Amino acid sequence: MPITRLGLVVHPQYDVAEDAVVRFRKAADASGIEIIESSELSRNTDESPCQAIASIGGDGTLLAAVRSGYPFDIPVMGINVGDLGYLTTLGVEEIERSTKRLAKGEYWVEARSMIEAVIHGEAESETRLLALNDIVIHRNVPAGGLMALDAELDGRFLATYEADGLIISTPTGSTGYNMSAGGSILSPTLKALIITPICAHSFSARSLVIDDGSVLVVRPRLKMVGEIAFALADGQEIAELVNCAVRGHCDPENYKDYCMVTIKRSERNAGLIRFDEVFFSDVLRDKLGWAEAAPEKKRIQETNR
Repeated sequence: MPITRLGLVVHPQYDVAEDAVVRFRKAADASGIEIIESSELSRNTDESPCQAIASIGGDGTLLAAVRSGYPFDIPVMGINVGDLGYLTTLGVEEIERSTKRLAKGEYWVEARSMIEAVIHGEAESETRLLALNDIVIHRNVPAGGLMALDAELDGRFLATYEADGLIISTPTGSTGYNMSAGGSILSPTLKALIITPICAHSFSARSLVIDDGSVLVVRPRLKMVGEIAFALADGQEIAELVNCAVRGHCDPENYKDYCMVTIKRSERNAGLIRFDEVFFSDVLRDKLGWAEAAPEKKRIQETNR
């Protein structure tokens, strides 16, 4: 579908992306594309505000754009103005070319799975978080002491993790916090989720890959009365975990009435706009510095000498 109305989400520190935004607006105007500002995207409405969203910044900006477009199944195009960028595959120099191709409908949409967390705290209270990368359950670090996280997988007890927290990641998010915590890197097309403990107090507590049709329930138990725990979606949206059990102070008979977090794959995928085929192996090699250059690039460099 040719794009005529395009939402715009920009890095929170606007000056980082200012030049790219000016360039993008000129290119959109030249291609006959109307720009819808981010303030319009956040309004509650029954109608889709635009056909697609352009994020200008880094992966964090794209993650925010994906959540903005999720209610209406709006795909996102990421323009990278940062240093890394696993998800934002377009550079500033590609703005004019990609905008023209959007206007002509010369693009495709890559589906990426998302996850949601439903937080049950006090009676009849419920909070929902949505993430493309990961849901993280963690303690308030200054309070000190590990937390215990009792995990159930598809209704059966799995493990008690003694750790600083737990990362539940999608394949897309496997190269984020999950990777930093020692979790496996997964191809983004896999139908899987990853459970990775943060600084676990046991050598046997390993990162675990599960089917993305599974339902994970996590019940955090804090070390001391007054401690605080949180659930975090994509490192951006945060919810305090209310009524958490405290070890040595909770009523075993009513343990299931305390705070619990249910995590599962969301009903809808995220859509990432692509113009050319993106090879995951190339992204890993380039971003993680696994080689100086691909063999093809080396041969071209040697030929041009």
